[in-house]
Amino acid sequence: MYALDLNGVKRRPASTGDRATCPSCGCSMIAHVGEIYCHHWAHEKNDDCDAWAQESSWHQEWKSHALPERTEVVIERNGKRHRADIQFLSDDVVELQHGTLSPSDIRAREEFYVRGLWLYDGSSIGFSEDRVHWGRNGGFWWKNGPQRLAHHRWPIWLDLGPVIVRVSINVVWNRKSEGRRVVGKPLQQSNRVDFQQFIASNTGAAWRPVQNDE
Repeated sequence: MYALDLNGVKRRPASTGDRATCPSCGCSMIAHVGEIYCHHWAHEKNDDCDAWAQESSWHQEWKSHALPERTEVVIERNGKRHRADIQFLSDDVVELQHGTLSPSDIRAREEFYVRGLWLYDGSSIGFSEDRVHWGRNGGFWWKNGPQRLAHHRWPIWLDLGPVIVRVSINVVWNRKSEGRRVVGKPLQQSNRVDFQQFIASNTGAAWRPVQNDE
């Protein structure tokens, strides 16, 4: 979403062919601004220098609620460098995740960034009405739910469109089917606007609704 101009200021891609510098590795980047894919910067000669980095219109929408200075923040520890999607003023990190990660990748990110929360695009991991079955106690079981979510130590929030829900996720043995089942329970719920304001206020940004360019 951001690269550095000649003055070292973060900027978004404005037109195809614009050039800037990667804030992480210092290599040249080129802008891609089209009508099909989300507008983005790409390394001119090599693949992205950070294998943890992802970018989609969903990522961009959430990053847009934070100050540029608090998004894609380059953090270096023990000789390794990674870009945090969003970093709060408290140094807690928000990891925006489209799709699931392996348990080892989850562990590596949580150990590297130390403190934070996960915000998942619920539609990208199959959290849908036809797969999530609610019980009388307020909990749910998730048909073919991703078991790897149970490996998180940080809080997990799911972006479900109009609402953002924090959930606990566990894997239990189901005697009837003789297999493992993903179960969970909602812990907190926020409407979308309140969660956008939460992101903004924790990065020092003045919140404002973001207009889509579509």
